[in-house]
Amino acid sequence: MNTFLALSTVAALALLCLSVMAGRCVPVSLSDSYYKLGRYGWMFQLMLSATAVTLFPVWVSSSVSDHEWMVFLSCASLLFVASAPCFRQDLQGKIHYSSAVVCCICSLLWQVSEGLWDVTLWFAFVAGMLSLQWRNKWCWWMEAAVAGSVYCNLYRMNF
Repeated sequence: MNTFLALSTVAALALLCLSVMAGRCVPVSLSDSYYKLGRYGWMFQLMLSATAVTLFPVWVSSSVSDHEWMVFLSCASLLFVASAPCFRQDLQGKIHYSSAVVCCICSLLWQVSEGLWDVTLWFAFVAGMLSLQWRNKWCWWMEAAVAGSVYCNLYRMNF
C-alpha cells in the first residue's frame, strides 16, 4: 500500500507543478491549467486520473468501514473532474464543478469524521492566509490545501 501512496503523491505533486509551470505562476484554479497546457491538456487528465486511481486503495484501507463511502465519492468525483476538464463549456462545466465540489466536501468530511481535523485545520488556515495575499487565486490554494491535508493525514495514518 505504501507504494500506491508514493505513486499517488508523485502524480499529485507532478500535477501541482505542471499547473504552476503551465502558466508560469499559480493559476486561478488547478483546472485552469488544462487550458494553459493547450494541446498538452491530456497531461492534466492523465495526472489527475493517476492521482485518483493510485490513491483509492490506500485511502480505503486507511478508513474506518463506515467512512469508506466518502473515499469512494472523493476518488470517483476526481475521475469525473479529469474526464470533463473543459469547465468553460456548458455541459462539461456542470459535471466538472459539481464533481469538484463533491470531491472537496467528501474529502473534508472524511478527515473530520476520522478525527484528523487538526492537520486539515492547519492547511485551511495556511490556504486562507495565502488566499488573502493572492485573492484571485484562492481556488488553487484551497484545492492544494484539501489535497495536501488528505496526503499528510494518510502518511500520518500509514507510517
